Amino acid sequence: MKIGVHTFSTYSVDTEGGTISLDLFDETDQKFTLQMSVEQVGMLVMTLPNLIEVALRRRFRDSTFRYTYATGACTVEQASDPNALIMTMKTTDGFGISFAVSRERARQLSEALSLGAESRLTVTAH
Repeated sequence: MKIGVHTFSTYSVDTEGGTISLDLFDETDQKFTLQMSVEQVGMLVMTLPNLIEVALRRRFRDSTFRYTYATGACTVEQASDPNALIMTMKTTDGFGISFAVSRERARQLSEALSLGAESRLTVTAH
C-alpha cells in the first residue's frame, strides 16, 4: 500500500516509552497514525539522511551535494566508558543527535576541524 503524506500533525510516546506514534494526513486529508517501536524509529532515523542525499544528488546531478543543518550547539561529555566521549550536536531549531566517540576518533576529529576546508583528512571507522 502506498500512501502519500500531505501533512504531519502531532506525535506521541506511550507511557512506557516503547512506542512512538506519528499522526499524519494523506493527500485526501484523511488522518492516519503510524506507530513504531523505538528501535524501528532509530533504524528510520539512521536511514533518512542517506535517502535525502541520494535524492538530492540525483535531482541536481552532483555527487558532492550534501543536505546540511545549521549548528546551534555542540556539547562533549564523558560517557560511562572511560575511553569514550558523547558528542551531541543540535541545530538552531532544536534537532539533536548524540554520538559515542572514542578518544582517538575525537583527536582525529579535532585535527580535521582545526585544519578546516584546506584539509582532505577523512575520519573513518576501523
